[in-house]
Amino acid sequence: MFDPGRPLGEIERRIREVAARGPAKAPAVFSEGPRWHSLDAEKALATLGSRPTGLTWGEARSLGRRHGRNLLTKIARRNGFDIALDQVTTLPVALLAGTAVISLLTGGVFDAAIVLAVIIVNGVIGFVSETRTEQTIASLEASALPSARVLRHDGEETVSAEQLVPGDIIVLHGNDAVPADARVIAADRLTVNEAMLTGESLPVVKAANVLA
Repeated sequence: MFDPGRPLGEIERRIREVAARGPAKAPAVFSEGPRWHSLDAEKALATLGSRPTGLTWGEARSLGRRHGRNLLTKIARRNGFDIALDQVTTLPVALLAGTAVISLLTGGVFDAAIVLAVIIVNGVIGFVSETRTEQTIASLEASALPSARVLRHDGEETVSAEQLVPGDIIVLHGNDAVPADARVIAADRLTVNEAMLTGESLPVVKAANVLA
């Protein structure tokens, strides 16, 4: 609180103290965890309590109970009414509607009709576009749970992607979808399509090398 009777020297000292402390650090939302890219394959497996032959079924069940299913957080869907309402509850639409009302009050019926037509056309375009976006997101969610081949009990098994647990060794073949965040521990001419993440259409070469 400002005190007009406080000496200037003390005020200057307090300002210097605050400046020296610097801005407060915001608490981390997520823990950083291991830097997987800087660990070799052997250390990465050891960190997760796994081995080159994969987990046993008992270990997988135990880890599944501890960590839960490998599922993405569901995004709240909007229905048609909500999408339509969003088209007419924006500031630009309110300004255009106000302009139309003023035009009507001043006898400019034609001008008001033009403005209302603009509002309707813009609303229809926005509704169609956002409805398609919602449908695309829904289809992506539906296809986000492929099956996965993993090493379990010294053999290759096919499981639902939601049953993957930390420490599972995923076996990928050509055109397979990557079912979870993973660290490459062995690869033979592996390339990955990262278009959904980066927008780049060219495949990216992946290797098991340690990255600095």
